[in-house]
Amino acid sequence: PEPLFCLKLTVSIPGEKDDVGRDILLNIADFGDTHEMVKGRDYASYILTAAFGELEKDEKIFRYFVRCINLYGKLCLGRNQASLAFLLENDSMPWDYPTLLTMLGEEKLPALVRSRLTSLMLRLYVDRDPQTSKPQVLYTRTWSKVVPEESDMQEDKDFVATLPVCTTGFTDLSAFLLQELPFLGGAKGKDGAPSLNLLPTYGQLELISAQLEMVDQMLDFGFFTKDRDSIHCDFQDVQQLFHAIFSMVDTRGYNTAPSKRRESHMLVAVRSSALELLIRILN
Repeated sequence: PEPLFCLKLTVSIPGEKDDVGRDILLNIADFGDTHEMVKGRDYASYILTAAFGELEKDEKIFRYFVRCINLYGKLCLGRNQASLAFLLENDSMPWDYPTLLTMLGEEKLPALVRSRLTSLMLRLYVDRDPQTSKPQVLYTRTWSKVVPEESDMQEDKDFVATLPVCTTGFTDLSAFLLQELPFLGGAKGKDGAPSLNLLPTYGQLELISAQLEMVDQMLDFGFFTKDRDSIHCDFQDVQQLFHAIFSMVDTRGYNTAPSKRRESHMLVAVRSSALELLIRILN
């Protein structure tokens, strides 16, 4: 079926107007993965890694935009409340949860941009109060219950969170990740099937890395499992995750010559992260 609407991500070019005085907008999709490779690298990643003096004006603006998204995510590390308030309560920022989730699934956007948006989603909505680490599911008999200590957050009974939050319990984000992970960021093998064994691009590896970080954090917070406290805990979503992540470390058919290119080092890092996540899942 045709999509209900198409999301278009644009950035205004400072100081430039059209014939009727409106801002000239730069369409981020123009830097997408369908663009021809430049110097052996996907177009968006080339712009981000090339010498600044080699870039055209539009490319410099695109690079600035990507760096800004990265900066926003870094500012929110550690659940920084001032940064969260600035980004979530500022009407000029398009970071409300539904819009951000839609951008994550917009295939016309470069994989590199979607990787930065994935990290931003993690900082703005997932890795913040009230999410906390959950103990792994244990099937041992509990003889006595431990009485939890009073939390400082519970002292003020009139306290009401004012920052925008996700109201869906992240069920839509979980479903999105379960759907997207098997595609490996768009990387494909010789047979056209999803695979990391045939020179995945810089942007694709960045996207997979960001998705793995998101999944790892959500697993730590107890998502992807249902009825965690029940003897019949539902691991169906976790099993789906296992198959998708295992395909990242499956090197059958991998015969690429050793290389010093950055992508080769990134691939090793992605597979290492995937292995660590598999261990978490098996535990």
